[in-house]
Amino acid sequence: MMNEVFKSAKKNVKQASCLLTSWKLVLLFLIPFIAHGGNMKRKENSLISWSELAEIPDSIGLGGPFVGLHNNALIIAGGTNFPEEPPWKNGRKAWHKAIYVLEQVDGKCVWHKAGDLEEALAYGVSISTDQGLVCIGGCSDGHYSTDVFMLQWDGVSKKIQKKELPALPHPCGYAAGAQVGHTVFVTCGRSADNGKPGNELWSLDLSALNISDNLQWQKLLDFPGQARINPLATAQSDGFGEHLYIFGGLGERIADNGDKEKVFFKDGWRYTPAKNEWKELASLPRPVRSSTCLPLGQSQILIFGGPDGTRSVPDHPAEHPGFLGDILVYHTITDTWIKQGEIPVCPAVTSAVMWDGRIVIPSGEIRPGVRTPLVWQGVIKSPKRGFGLLNYSVLATYLILLVAMGFYFAGREKSTADFFLAGRRIPWWAAGLSIYGTQLSAITFMATPARCFSSDWLYFLPSRAVLFMGAPLAAFVFIPFFRRLNVNTAYEYLEKRFNSYVRMLASATFVIFQVARMGVVVFLPSIALSTVTGMNIYMCILAMGIFCIIYTTLGGIEAVIWSDVVQVIVLLGGALICFLVIAHSIDGGVAEIFRTGIADSKFRMAHMNPAWSLSTPSLLVILLAGFAYTIPYTSDQTVIQRYLTVKDEKAACRSVWGNALISIPGALLFYCLGTALYVFYKNQPALLDPGMATDSIVPWFVMNQLPNGVSGLIVAGIFAAAMSSLDSSMNSTSTAIINDFLRPLKKGLSEMGYALDSSWCHIWWSTLLLAAPNAFNHLRVWDRFTNNCL
Repeated sequence: MMNEVFKSAKKNVKQASCLLTSWKLVLLFLIPFIAHGGNMKRKENSLISWSELAEIPDSIGLGGPFVGLHNNALIIAGGTNFPEEPPWKNGRKAWHKAIYVLEQVDGKCVWHKAGDLEEALAYGVSISTDQGLVCIGGCSDGHYSTDVFMLQWDGVSKKIQKKELPALPHPCGYAAGAQVGHTVFVTCGRSADNGKPGNELWSLDLSALNISDNLQWQKLLDFPGQARINPLATAQSDGFGEHLYIFGGLGERIADNGDKEKVFFKDGWRYTPAKNEWKELASLPRPVRSSTCLPLGQSQILIFGGPDGTRSVPDHPAEHPGFLGDILVYHTITDTWIKQGEIPVCPAVTSAVMWDGRIVIPSGEIRPGVRTPLVWQGVIKSPKRGFGLLNYSVLATYLILLVAMGFYFAGREKSTADFFLAGRRIPWWAAGLSIYGTQLSAITFMATPARCFSSDWLYFLPSRAVLFMGAPLAAFVFIPFFRRLNVNTAYEYLEKRFNSYVRMLASATFVIFQVARMGVVVFLPSIALSTVTGMNIYMCILAMGIFCIIYTTLGGIEAVIWSDVVQVIVLLGGALICFLVIAHSIDGGVAEIFRTGIADSKFRMAHMNPAWSLSTPSLLVILLAGFAYTIPYTSDQTVIQRYLTVKDEKAACRSVWGNALISIPGALLFYCLGTALYVFYKNQPALLDPGMATDSIVPWFVMNQLPNGVSGLIVAGIFAAAMSSLDSSMNSTSTAIINDFLRPLKKGLSEMGYALDSSWCHIWWSTLLLAAPNAFNHLRVWDRFTNNCL
């Protein structure tokens, strides 16, 4: 069988060579225009638009308070200030225990005095959790605390409830901490034991808070950097999992004359809880300490100004210019730093929180000894490039061509055999490309490169199981089986083997699965396209759905298969253009992509972990997962229907082998594109959009690095990927409904009668499939899923 496939392919070598030569000439002509025609440099602008939200009830302001969110309210507790005279006039520092809560009611800020802490505290660790604001350690006028407690806001009674948590192993202040998963981590700081900076790491698992009476802090691997106080800490993902990140801080060293000197650090570290290990990161552009930071999006961290040791206190401290206000952005995947905008007045010794999509920084210290009562809010400005008339024209032309194909094949649809099986006149190679296109989707087009961009090639091997397991199993077992049964659906056999109820149950399961699948396959790429291009999300969904309904209703499975052929060409061509543009724009080209990829382990295909490892899938798990990729080739109606549209069993086998063979270069292209995107943005991190979802990296690159027209063609490729899955599901589910339900329950109709019913069923059922992604958007299903599960 394989020999016949290769013989057939050999006959077309000359034609393929001519086509390849043509593509090379076209690409040689396009690359200079593409590489230099796009928006390869972003204009310098402010990342965040800042404004004043409110003033805290303390008119002077507070330094070092506990700050966080609970039940959609901002909590500020404790802190210090100089109420009488500034410190340079020998003013005495006051320590506070008041708790203030800020709510927003009908767009207005409402403050509540919600009680007091048991003792005045400041300079502790604040961590916002779903259960409440966790407050850890701190100090009060030289007294260091071991207290750990949770502040919970009751929006009905307008009161704060305090819940005691296990105390720290020893008193500690000026430390840093964050929550990773259900566990809070605390490290560094100064202990009352010896007054020196520390580097211990402790954790407390809050998931056992209500079920265990023996909840205790756990000692973990010490922070490997030099001992320090006032570092910055947050949690963020790097593509492989969520980690604890530690940046900067203040330490001590002995000068040559024997005196102690302050040391401002600019090193960065990442702690991986699953492996209990630390890794040093790229150094910050400048030292930081006592600043505010928070995670943004799926892979970035923002650091807001703060003291760096360069602005010393002048002879007249009141004239101090204030702390630096530049915003540093760290990308956890590419391990790169950029400076992006400024905050007008930068408070330090406080905490930044993300509240209702806005960055909020309450009170804090704006220069040595001086507090501010202001609460600042910042709105992230996500840069977009409009889709443009030319891009819309390219996309519209592509969609109109698909409809024209439907009209072209409409005259051939004389019976249900024509509508669902194309009269068995489809060439094997077209059926093979259609199988390939059916198994792909816009999620694959975007998610596969995005996964490689954020991690590595871990899932390359199991996805290629189709060549070694799926294709042989289909060619030698299932294709002969289904072809000799002379069936229209994969589930007709179940009636012959068992009874009609089993057949209908299996068919109904397939139909329900397709509805849910189409909701995801169309909805998620529509989100990405809408976010990056500015196109209305409903327009994205309706454009894909309505055009699919038209050409699949007119031309049946024949229009579906031939449109899949076109869509696969557009899909792979778009990915190839993106890769070539990146290679042309990087110094060193393809060689640099592979050099950097190898150096950063981006081509790794297996993790040699134990089989039971929870951090990343082991090699054994990955190999076993390959069996899942064989399922569509043995029982999925959308694939099996392709086997039945060719003239004979031999052609069906060729189609599945052709699909298996093209899946290898196709996968290599998508995986290489992901690695190329990583290298591109590692070299030019300023071109990334802070806060952007990693899954949007492909459309983001397309819309911002390619010129109008070309970007429209690539977006058409994303539409093509979604539509190749959508049209297949539309036709296959209609096939299942007509043959597994309508024919057994409505006997006696002529073939033309069944054909007419097929058309109407296809229209109504396709409309239902189209309603699924719109319902996802209306109900915000994806937002709820990510909020609860990620």
